[in-house]
Amino acid sequence: MIPGFPDLVGYQTVTITQDMVGQKIAEMIMPEIKQLKGKKGEAQIRFQTQALKMGVKYKFCRSVKDFRDMLR
Repeated sequence: MIPGFPDLVGYQTVTITQDMVGQKIAEMIMPEIKQLKGKKGEAQIRFQTQALKMGVKYKFCRSVKDFRDMLR
């Protein structure tokens, strides 16, 4: 296992804007599930920084609402 790797990994289909002829792509999502009092580890923060730089949707989620917000 890679240090800081999130709990879940998936993708969602996204419709591209008009200038990209309406093609669909797979957008990688990586929710890191945390309890309300759970702390972010240093490795998780480093992994998140790298993932965000590469255009991955990465979020620390503490509720179903956080996860739904991530998908928007």
